[in-house]
Amino acid sequence: MLTHEHRRGTVTLEQRVYGTILQTREPAAASAIAKRADCDPKTARKYLDWFSKLGVVTCHDGHPVTYDRNDAYFEWRRIDQLAADHSIEELQERVRELTSRINEYEDVYDVTTPAAVDAVAAAEASDGQAIGDVYSDLGDRS
Repeated sequence: MLTHEHRRGTVTLEQRVYGTILQTREPAAASAIAKRADCDPKTARKYLDWFSKLGVVTCHDGHPVTYDRNDAYFEWRRIDQLAADHSIEELQERVRELTSRINEYEDVYDVTTPAAVDAVAAAEASDGQAIGDVYSDLGDRS
């Protein structure tokens, strides 16, 4: 049977704290993050403060201080990666394609987001479209 140490493999404390903060959806205290990352709260706080300086996490003052993932940082990283991997022309074409799909979606369902679609009503209002077809269409467009 593998011990706890063996299951973790060569993942460092830094990586465990980073992975934990990536999965954190609400601000959490360093002690809660440390528990999930299986490390000492002081160690977690050290990494969280460093990640905060890098912009990866947001530090919220209070008692206790809480931390959460900075979504703007990850959006910026994604944009930076897209710009590195694709030409401006490719990105512009993809935006045109997606804008066209959004417009088609809005025309078909008369709403601005998939969450706003009443799939039962959409299926009943269509000519022969089953509710499964509506869900499939929504999954393709979201």
